[in-house]
Amino acid sequence: LAQVEQLDGLLAGRRANAAAYDEAIASMPWLRTAPRVPWARSSYWLYTAAVAEPHGSTATRDALIASMSGAGIDARPIWTPLHLTRLYRDAPRLGGERAAAIFDGAFSLPSSSGLDDAARARVIEALRAARPPDAG
Repeated sequence: LAQVEQLDGLLAGRRANAAAYDEAIASMPWLRTAPRVPWARSSYWLYTAAVAEPHGSTATRDALIASMSGAGIDARPIWTPLHLTRLYRDAPRLGGERAAAIFDGAFSLPSSSGLDDAARARVIEALRAARPPDAG
């Protein structure tokens, strides 16, 4: 209930993060933002981005995350698709290739509603510094 009472402020903070990250990523051709649809508005509980092709691989994503970690920024891979987990690896399934491809390059950035401009700037600076070597 306490968070519901603060919902407008929490959403405003997370959407401010997303706007800053969107603007920064627009100038980084080696990255792309998550797709958006016109009929929904995200709460940005997590802010997800991905390493763009041709750089989009688990190794590139993991190197980006390691670089950010070295700068004190906690970026993480997105959740592992269920069919790739030990529990469901051998379960019958239909498809899964698209989920695996998204997982290979996608990561989440800090998205706390309490981030201020300085904290967002630190995240963005670390993201720029994590550019893949072949990104020019």
